Amino acid sequence: MARVRLERCGRGPPVWVAIARASIPVTYVDTSVVIRYLTGDDPVRTSAAMAIIETRAERAVSMIAILEASHVLRTAYAYERRTVASALMDLVSRRNVIVPEFAKDHVLRWLKAWGEGTVDSAGDALIAASMSANEAEAIATFDVGFPRGAWTVLAEPQP
Repeated sequence: MARVRLERCGRGPPVWVAIARASIPVTYVDTSVVIRYLTGDDPVRTSAAMAIIETRAERAVSMIAILEASHVLRTAYAYERRTVASALMDLVSRRNVIVPEFAKDHVLRWLKAWGEGTVDSAGDALIAASMSANEAEAIATFDVGFPRGAWTVLAEPQP
């Protein structure tokens, strides 16, 4: 099945371009399954979560599920940042797990930075992952703790 999108070619008017894409069935994994899988706090659901994730079939864990899981594990379960980052990195590193928004090596790099404390929040880490994956030129932020990368910071607060 092919998708189409409006694309500008040079200085001309936008045109519809067909993008060939093989249709591969993939199951997305919700935050609730991720939490059961990582915590093992509910034996029945943990077993089901393991069956869902520990398979050869491709599973998609979105950036939103990663962010939600990091928040739940830090707040509701009171896990340390490093522990949460490590668990999420192990999940994302699974051969059958994809992060549909972009290549997972970017997610792993910035989750590691968050776990080590060089990035203030998991949200900032995932924004930085998106920026590095998309070769962003700049970020507009008032957050002085926003991760530094190959981009320019456009709006830092004045003292």
